[in-house]
Amino acid sequence: MRDRRFGRLRDAGTIDFETDVIGTGTLEILSVELELPLPQEGIFDQLGTRPGVVIYYAKAADFADMPGRELLTPERRERIRGFKQEDDKVRSLVAGLLLRRFVSPKEPLRGQYGKPFFRDGPFFNLSHAGDYVVLAVAGGDVGVDIERLRPWQEKVAERCFAGPERDWLARQIDPLNGFYRLWTAKESVMKASGEGFHMPPETVRVFPRDAAAQDANGADWYLSWFELPGHVICVATPSAQGETTLQQVSREELLESPEEDA
Repeated sequence: MRDRRFGRLRDAGTIDFETDVIGTGTLEILSVELELPLPQEGIFDQLGTRPGVVIYYAKAADFADMPGRELLTPERRERIRGFKQEDDKVRSLVAGLLLRRFVSPKEPLRGQYGKPFFRDGPFFNLSHAGDYVVLAVAGGDVGVDIERLRPWQEKVAERCFAGPERDWLARQIDPLNGFYRLWTAKESVMKASGEGFHMPPETVRVFPRDAAAQDANGADWYLSWFELPGHVICVATPSAQGETTLQQVSREELLESPEEDA
C-alpha cells in the first residue's frame, strides 16, 4: 500500500455518484450515496483532537450476509431495498454502517446539488467500487473517490481528459494506474466542492505529480492518492488538513452497538 501526496488542485464539485467509465465509454451513473448528519456523542470531539483526514475503508465481501440492517436509519434500509443487484445492496449497507460508526446515526441535510451534510460537522464523503467502501472524514470540505482497476476505453479519455492530461497519460509506464489516478483526482475534486457531475469532468484539469500546485477551475485543492489491491483512491480538500491516513475497519467494529461503544 502506498501513500503519495501530490500538492494541490483547483475547484470542482460533490455528489456521491459511483460511475462506470468502462464498457460503453459513457459516464453511466450507477448509484447515489447519501451520508448521515449529526455525529454520535463524542465522535466530533474525537475528530477535533485528530488533525488531518481519515479515510475509513471496509471490504464489502465481509458483509455479504447483510448483517446490521437493524442498526441503520429507515431511509437507508429503504435505499438498500431499492437496489436490484446484491452487490449494490451490500455496498450501500456498508456505507450506512461506516456513517453510523464514524459520523452520525441520523440522515443528512442535502445541498443544492444533492451533497449530504450537517451543519455542525464533521465533513465527510463516501465512495465505493469493486471490493471496497470508503468514507473520508475531515475538518473541512472533502471529496473521495475509489475506482477498481480495469481496462478503460480510449474514447473515455478523449471525452473526459484535456490534451495535456492525455499527453501525461501517454507517458506513463503503467497507463492503467495512470488513468485511474487522473479519474479519481477529477471525481474527488468534483465531489468536494458540492457540484458533483453537474460539473463536467473534462472541465477539471489535473496533473498527478509531486509537490506542485495545480489548476482546476480557479480554486486550490490538495490531493492524496492511496492504493488498495486492485483499486486506486484519491482524496481532495480545499486547504491543507494535515496528514491523510487510511484505516481499515472490521466487521466487528461496524456492528458494535452504542452500548458497546460507550
